[in-house]
Amino acid sequence: MVEKDTDKVLAVYDDAPVFGGHEQMSCCGIDALARETDLLLICYFYEGNDKLQSRLKALADKHDNLELAPLPIRSHKFQGVRGRFAGGTISKLAQRFQADGVSAMLALQGDIELSSLGILAANRLGIPAISYIPVPHTLATMQAKLGSLRDPFNNWLFTRPNSFITISEGMKALLRERGAPQPIAVVFNGFDSSKTEKRDSREARERLKLPTDKQLVAMVGRVEYKQKRHDFLIECFAENFAKMEDVHLVYVGSGPDSDDLKRRAREKGVSDAVTFIEWTDGLSDVYGAIDLLCLPSRFEGVPLVMLEAMSVNVPIVASARDGMKEFLPDEWLFEPDNKTQCVERILGTLKNPRSELLSKNRQAALSKFSMDSFSRGFVAGVRKLADWD
Repeated sequence: MVEKDTDKVLAVYDDAPVFGGHEQMSCCGIDALARETDLLLICYFYEGNDKLQSRLKALADKHDNLELAPLPIRSHKFQGVRGRFAGGTISKLAQRFQADGVSAMLALQGDIELSSLGILAANRLGIPAISYIPVPHTLATMQAKLGSLRDPFNNWLFTRPNSFITISEGMKALLRERGAPQPIAVVFNGFDSSKTEKRDSREARERLKLPTDKQLVAMVGRVEYKQKRHDFLIECFAENFAKMEDVHLVYVGSGPDSDDLKRRAREKGVSDAVTFIEWTDGLSDVYGAIDLLCLPSRFEGVPLVMLEAMSVNVPIVASARDGMKEFLPDEWLFEPDNKTQCVERILGTLKNPRSELLSKNRQAALSKFSMDSFSRGFVAGVRKLADWD
């Protein structure tokens, strides 16, 4: 272990088998916590999660009070059931935490099953167990495999943490609906505005090889139907092609449904009006080129691409769900599954993006959702919930 004279030893526990969306902001939170010189952080994670290990190693290279502890333990489906019969694993984790002098535990949870073993180990030791869970939806809502069957077995897991950190008032309300009575801290996501700037539209389009004579509507992020619903947007476009003849779709990113999405564009006869761009970390050209960002997601937390678009005055049309419903104006929202309303919102917003709404969104993005605000809020939340104020 790193030698440090402190009784504030925080176990950060993540047994996700692959790198997930919840881990992006989690790594920013770990970075912020590691800047607190009176804390010692020990990151316990599944040894097969290579991307997370790489991210954590980069942080460990920056901070001498952050130690990595890879483990052979990973979360599985039906972990809510498995956890009731995992006494041996829980005992070993508790013994490891105790040997390392852990005094509080922070579980990084993409859903309530992930990292629940760490919470149960903290329960066994009697130390504070904090759950950072940005998206506490049911697995059925997230269309996870056998989600509706797994959900009832997971209800008890919402009673196991001593407290929660989540990312919006809407997610806090959802935790209450799931049966969580514990203290809940709300810490808004943050984004690095220095990495996003508004570029000249024509120049950006030329660099990205996009049409200069069309209105560009984009989806940005992982191509995955269950959550993001790229298929819904292309169906809206194809079924209303005559109304949207001046519109060109742009999909930025890749994912498990990328090939199928391209196939659908060909089969629906709209492939000439759709451009696919591989994911890039620098999205300034994308935001400079497009006229509108569309987020037809089935569920979300608070999408980072939404915050980025808000910060550079790009209008957003989105399903009336979660973070979009909480932070976007009603004029830009449509009822999920309502294709007619989605198309109406897109065409209406392209025609009149409402400069006052754009200005209000930009101010909110740059103040409420800054990385500095997130870092301060995350550290303050952990300190309070661990009783380290």
